Amino acid sequence: MSFWVYQNWRAGGRKAIIHRDDCGHCNGGNGLSGGSYNRANGKWDGPFETIDAARGFSNGLKNVVYRKEHSCV
Repeated sequence: MSFWVYQNWRAGGRKAIIHRDDCGHCNGGNGLSGGSYNRANGKWDGPFETIDAARGFSNGLKNVVYRKEHSCV
């Protein structure tokens, strides 16, 4: 199992949300749309081998106003 961080800078402030690789929202870093998501709105970073690595990456992101772990975590 691996983890991904989705950065979204259009939905009410810059967000960073951690997902599991097998989450339907993450889809291995391809998102709900299978990779055709609008990259002007956000991006997927990863994979990270551990949840701690994903948290460390998320915590190191600048200008993020909202951080959380998705319910899949």
